[in-house]
Amino acid sequence: MSPVGRSIKSVRNEEELVIVLAEAMRCHSSILNRCGVLHRDISTNNILVVRESQDALPRGLLIDFDFAVPVDREKRAARPAQSGTLPYMSIANLENIDTARTALDDWESLLYVVCWLATFGISSSHINADAELENSPICQWRVGEENSIAETKRGHMDTERTFASHIVKHFQSDYELLPDFASDLHKALFGHNGCDGAINPNNLRRGRRSRRLNSSKYEETGSLEVDPLIARNDHIKDILLNLEKVMEDYECEAKELLGF
Repeated sequence: MSPVGRSIKSVRNEEELVIVLAEAMRCHSSILNRCGVLHRDISTNNILVVRESQDALPRGLLIDFDFAVPVDREKRAARPAQSGTLPYMSIANLENIDTARTALDDWESLLYVVCWLATFGISSSHINADAELENSPICQWRVGEENSIAETKRGHMDTERTFASHIVKHFQSDYELLPDFASDLHKALFGHNGCDGAINPNNLRRGRRSRRLNSSKYEETGSLEVDPLIARNDHIKDILLNLEKVMEDYECEAKELLGF
């Protein structure tokens, strides 16, 4: 019996990667909306590439629902259990923040998948050796304790500028679509005005420090009152619409670039 699909690294180019990820996340959204089930482990190992023929566009298949839970159970949990694959785990998941995990955590994991593949290479012909990237900031996502990795990610995701300088800067130089794709996903996830997100300098870092000090407020004027990663759960619908729009736009662009 032939396998259902192949590794995500079997994509031939960055355009195919975007198309595969778009379909995988449509699968994610469909299962969430129709069945009320949250995947909770978006990673490079759990998205397969399916090809009906060598000339056809690839499709994406989301697999491995070992960590999946009904959304209602996730909301009822006093402190949701940690789950996922280390480099791709959301900040809230890494820190085990006392708030429900949502689709936004899975989309955050998707962003980390994009960043990881754009840095280390999306296929065998594009792969940089780990040794060449050992000083790249993204390597800190896979080493150390969960809280330490989370704090590092807060710094990397904090603003559009820090995301660009710490992460996007280290993408492989011949990728043209993925830098903008990752940047727009980042902006949709962390830059929503309603949750005072990453578009305002140092809010993600301050949210981390606020909780570490067991305080929900700072004394200085204009201080952050709530961690943006908690506040964004009040704006899930809007943020998801923005993320889906980003994905749709880049999928269309990828297909056009491939002549479909």
